[in-house]
Amino acid sequence: MTQLAEKIDELMCEIVSLETAVSAQTVLIDRLRSEADDLQSQIQILEDDKEPLAEENKQNLNISVIDMEDKLHGIQDMNKDVEYQNSSFETYFATARTSLDCLAEKLSSVKPDEEIQDEEEMRELKSAIAKRHEEINSLRGKLNVLQGDYVTESKALEEEKQKASDPSDDQTLKSEDVAETEDKDNHNNDQDNTKMTMVEEHTSSVAD
Repeated sequence: MTQLAEKIDELMCEIVSLETAVSAQTVLIDRLRSEADDLQSQIQILEDDKEPLAEENKQNLNISVIDMEDKLHGIQDMNKDVEYQNSSFETYFATARTSLDCLAEKLSSVKPDEEIQDEEEMRELKSAIAKRHEEINSLRGKLNVLQGDYVTESKALEEEKQKASDPSDDQTLKSEDVAETEDKDNHNNDQDNTKMTMVEEHTSSVAD
């Protein structure tokens, strides 16, 4: 009975640690959500800006795109951290449930010692067994809540991953737009230079 009590106490400590880990995971996913929302807002601002790009604005746009790409890489790194922790949680939950079931089975098989003749001792033993059953049920309840929170946050993670992947495409398109605009400007400048050269040559020949 004493050994079972120690095992239950150990499992209680493990589930408290699991609560802390799930809480930290929630904070990480909240940060991931915030970063993705901020990135989406920056992308939307660029998409809504339809004004012709001056040279200075082009440089600012390039800087913004680079900044957003860095932020996207940061989001992807956070995704990897969350996914790694998620795989660990699956193992933790499965192990905790197995341990709870095993302890409950062993506790149910505990029989009062036939040598115990004192009624007071018998009542104390039965009370201790009942208390440990309550603790196991309480741990099961906590584990259910934790696993429910974990599933909810995992779904949120998938949404954030989708949100983070879409802006990536938008950034690529925006970068291509900037490059295309610069090519057009360079082409126009080449045409203007060619025209100026032709005019200068014509003026020179007339003067001769």
